[in-house]
Amino acid sequence: MGGGVRQVMRKANNLLSRYRSLFLAALFLALASLGWSTGSASAGDCSQQPDTIRIVQCHNQRYQKADQELNQVYAEAMKHLTEPQKQKLKEAQRAWLKYRDTNFEFVKELNRDSGTYASIELADYQATMVEKRVLELKYLLQGPAGTITKW
Repeated sequence: MGGGVRQVMRKANNLLSRYRSLFLAALFLALASLGWSTGSASAGDCSQQPDTIRIVQCHNQRYQKADQELNQVYAEAMKHLTEPQKQKLKEAQRAWLKYRDTNFEFVKELNRDSGTYASIELADYQATMVEKRVLELKYLLQGPAGTITKW
């Protein structure tokens, strides 16, 4: 009897493993359909702007685009994850949002006496941090079959 149970459990684990791979492949394709790069202006592109106002606007556009993509990646992941995975992602994202906001305040404080450069520094930092979170989530959600992404 014990051997039969082990055999059934082994078959069940093989099926789960196979379905997990199919799930990860489907999630990978769904994320790929969203686009794998943020597609926003790079920090270098923003530094080519003629004045501080336009540099900050450029970084703010990067931030908005990255934030929109982050929301899309998160929403797509929530469609495909199991309930326990959804709960953990939700907890992780809430913690990251708190971390993000606290870091933004820290950067503001560090650059408080930096004049107009402070607005450039903060805008660039905000955009870069969210772009990195997008890459991080994509990397985590690809599963073992995905390509390695620098984040």
